[in-house]
Amino acid sequence: MNHTKGGNLTFNNFSWNKEANMLFLEAPVGVGFSYSNNSMDLQKLGDKVTAADSLVFLINWFKKFPEFRSNEFYIAGESYAGHYVPQLTELIYDRNKKVTRASRINLKGFMIGNAVIDDRQE
Repeated sequence: MNHTKGGNLTFNNFSWNKEANMLFLEAPVGVGFSYSNNSMDLQKLGDKVTAADSLVFLINWFKKFPEFRSNEFYIAGESYAGHYVPQLTELIYDRNKKVTRASRINLKGFMIGNAVIDDRQE
């Protein structure tokens, strides 16, 4: 949508989202606007739990919005995503080998910016 002088919105025929879609997922549970209805979830956090929770979210998201299932899927993140993005990618990759083509996530790759891959203190 474009904003015009008169305060009306108009449809943009050249919008970028005709070529791509973005889904933002805040993880782990408890950061940003993410939450859980079970406070015990906050006691069992970690990279593996975050990756597993994210996979469950994606599986359910694609069930709810199957029209996006065939789209190429990339995972991107920055900073500490150097840990959890590759772990989530591996879970999707391994799951894709075990499920039918119809329920696979069309995983094409992952991207990490300014990644934390080794958090040893020097």
